[in-house]
Amino acid sequence: MWVCITGTAMAAAGDIRRFDVEVRRFERQDATNPPPTDAVLFTGSSSIVKWTRLREDFVGLPVLNRGFGGSTWRELNHYFPQLVAKYHPRAVVVYEGDNDLAQGRSVAECVADFEEFRRLMHACLPDVPVAILTVKASPSRRTQRPVQEQLNAEVRRRLEGESGWTVLEVGRVLLDASGEPRPELFETDQLHLRRAGYALWVPVLRPWLDKFAGP
Repeated sequence: MWVCITGTAMAAAGDIRRFDVEVRRFERQDATNPPPTDAVLFTGSSSIVKWTRLREDFVGLPVLNRGFGGSTWRELNHYFPQLVAKYHPRAVVVYEGDNDLAQGRSVAECVADFEEFRRLMHACLPDVPVAILTVKASPSRRTQRPVQEQLNAEVRRRLEGESGWTVLEVGRVLLDASGEPRPELFETDQLHLRRAGYALWVPVLRPWLDKFAGP
């Protein structure tokens, strides 16, 4: 069934299976409460996990949240069959890269993992549109900002002219007039968004969703 991902360069090092329990929980949820068919799939790290009001924010669209923990691009690739391909989504929205850089991975390593995700999508879900959300600047990861911007720029460059793939700039709306992240939009950890932060993301995503994933 998963011949399309045979031979993928899924990571084997470290704790690549650290989210197995969370993935099994999703599988149990699917069995008892089947997700909507042909859904808009949101996946990635905790910025997706904590977006708990997706349905209210995107009324009229069948949305499915499959964000998991403090995940990375490498881990999303590892769980691609269970968290992306199995749902046959109408569109995919991804937030990854934030934790990758915070864990010390280079921009080049992050881009390689992003390209692996891209390969998986082309192999398994070639006609499904994808929106990549830019890595956001946050007060707690202020020192990461230069590499975050480098990663965002490189992903944009690689997707330039790529039909069906879009980079959505979700970081800029969180900045003040001086270009610094607004602390009041973040939780006390100054990393994860409060409701007010997600509210600013909605108008960034909505036009793309209406165009590529609307009824």
